[in-house]
Amino acid sequence: MSDLTFVEPPRPANSPWSRRLVLVATIGLVAGPLFWRAWPEEMARWKGAAAEELQLAGKITAARELVEKAIAASPDAPWLRQLHMQLLAEEGLFQRAIDACGWLLERQPSNVGLLLFRSGCYQQLRQHAQAQADIQAIFETLEKQAIALADPGPLESLLLEGVDDRREQLLAEAHNTRAYGIAVAQWHATIESETPLDAKTLEAARDDAEKAVRWMEQTRRAELPALLDTRGFLNYLLGNDSAALEDLTRALNDEQSSLERNVNEIRQSTPDPRIAARALRSHMRNTAVIRFHRVLVLRRLERLDEAQAELKKLVEKGFEPNANLF
Repeated sequence: MSDLTFVEPPRPANSPWSRRLVLVATIGLVAGPLFWRAWPEEMARWKGAAAEELQLAGKITAARELVEKAIAASPDAPWLRQLHMQLLAEEGLFQRAIDACGWLLERQPSNVGLLLFRSGCYQQLRQHAQAQADIQAIFETLEKQAIALADPGPLESLLLEGVDDRREQLLAEAHNTRAYGIAVAQWHATIESETPLDAKTLEAARDDAEKAVRWMEQTRRAELPALLDTRGFLNYLLGNDSAALEDLTRALNDEQSSLERNVNEIRQSTPDPRIAARALRSHMRNTAVIRFHRVLVLRRLERLDEAQAELKKLVEKGFEPNANLF
């Protein structure tokens, strides 16, 4: 019997590719589930960004439909919800915009911007009781913020005492928002259902507007046109046409000067002309509202040529002079 010598078989070389495959497999096992969970949110971000591009291109319905797909993939993204409500309003779907805004308000119940947006949608639908409830919530929120800036005291006296600039600004915004909401509600009631104006309610609203204007005239002139418009519109509703025309003429002149400054600032700070155009459109709408209120006064004063000239300017800028321009 011969001796057999055992020879160990050669081992394969330790290939770097095998190590890499093991590493990749390990990373995949760890990161794969994370990637899978993050993928819907990433796709939602892409769809949201694409929707914003469609919005800038004026394709509002297509933008809204794309955002709805994004929300289906990432339902808890507040920025998508906010974009959705804005697109719904731009499309004139105000009830749906209210519902979309409600989702955000459930999470931010004291958000003044959201409350103001929803109150505007309610006003478009002539649901003024709901709008006034939101406006009252705005008033109370701004009051609380004002109180937090100083020792509590009689709120009505704070507005004109110059105690604190920011506190007075908050109170002025609160009073003006409440006053203008009342003005719009009363105006719609009388022109659309022939409901008599409530002079007592309008006078109280004018007092609110008066307090805000008196403070703004001394400190923050950039914000004065909107407040003069509120007081002027209330004077018109109360039949004080001369006072109304004085306020509205001042408001229009100041707003036009502000618009000219804003045109240059926006164009310099915004490289995308589409974004600049949307921002300018918002400023132009403020001017259009003041101009329309001025038309109403000029007509009642039988200064019809001036009223017609103002109406022509409104139409040329793309605004329809009707009860939805407020």
